[in-house]
Amino acid sequence: MGLHRAVPAAPRRPRCPKIIKFGSDFSGLDAAAAALKRMKVPHECVFASDLLKFSQKILQHVHKPKNIFTDILERTAGQEEPVDLYVTTPPCQGFSSAGKQTGKDGPRHTGALIKKSLQYVRAHRPRVVIFENVLAMLQKKFKPVLAGILKAFHDLGYKVHHKALDSRDYGLPQDRRRLIIVAIQANAMKHEFKWPVIQQPAPSVTKALDPWKPTDKAGRLPSAIRQKEACLTAYKDCYKCGHDARAIPILVDIRASPKFMSYGIDEAKTITRTRGGDGGPWISTRGRLTTTSELLKLQGLTNEDVPWEAAGISQRQVGQLIGNAVSVNTIGCVLEEALWSAGLVMKRATFPRNMAA
Repeated sequence: MGLHRAVPAAPRRPRCPKIIKFGSDFSGLDAAAAALKRMKVPHECVFASDLLKFSQKILQHVHKPKNIFTDILERTAGQEEPVDLYVTTPPCQGFSSAGKQTGKDGPRHTGALIKKSLQYVRAHRPRVVIFENVLAMLQKKFKPVLAGILKAFHDLGYKVHHKALDSRDYGLPQDRRRLIIVAIQANAMKHEFKWPVIQQPAPSVTKALDPWKPTDKAGRLPSAIRQKEACLTAYKDCYKCGHDARAIPILVDIRASPKFMSYGIDEAKTITRTRGGDGGPWISTRGRLTTTSELLKLQGLTNEDVPWEAAGISQRQVGQLIGNAVSVNTIGCVLEEALWSAGLVMKRATFPRNMAA
């Protein structure tokens, strides 16, 4: 009689939790937490992290995580708790086209911060991990860095997907393209992961603007000479293409140097941390800078989502956080697919793509 070797049982697919445990690093305004609320997904914010004190104020005031860490490089394994869903958005200065592009060894220890995120994944194996960074990370010069991140997830038993996504494809009038990596535990996958379906066309930026004020004046120019010249240059370019800046919103980055000056026709170009803190782009049909509520809506948020005044932070500070944030519509549409794929929800939780009111 031959001996039969026992075949090891396949690992059991984890059950769907009643309440999703959620954690984020480099949280900022924590767009993922805002998206989960909008999707009405039962969840518990186990931890968040951010170096900035004014971010910590918003996180505590709005999402109330059990723990808020400051410098995650100083976080010990004993302080960490496992979660089902982990979102990490490491600082992008080392890769951003607006920076020096020094890569993982750039300012603010970019490589060390990415490594810390991967260490958390290795230690606690969240069922779903979402990693976000700037599109420049897809450039040839940074290919080894991206390949290393993807391999790390593969080696830990994750099914990994990565793609460049644009917030204009998910209901927001902002040209904001980002690299998104979605990693799902292979033994947890209940449904095939699919990237969210593109929604076209993007809405007009007018849907993100505040109601008309008596102080608004179409065609008004900034008083500073260089800023005025930036607007005139943009308006002339648009006029040649048949766009009247007094009738169609042209959003101009008036504080950029001439080399980096940009404008959007009926949309905003990417809002950065610096521009958000400076008051955003100039709006041709209103003759003024963007308001805080308008900047929030361009990211898919509202004053109710981010009660910055009640949290005790300044307009400049919330503007910087807006510029650093992940667009809520982008992360929300990705979460809709990822939660369903990983069996973290019993039925698909839909993210509403309409502009936040």
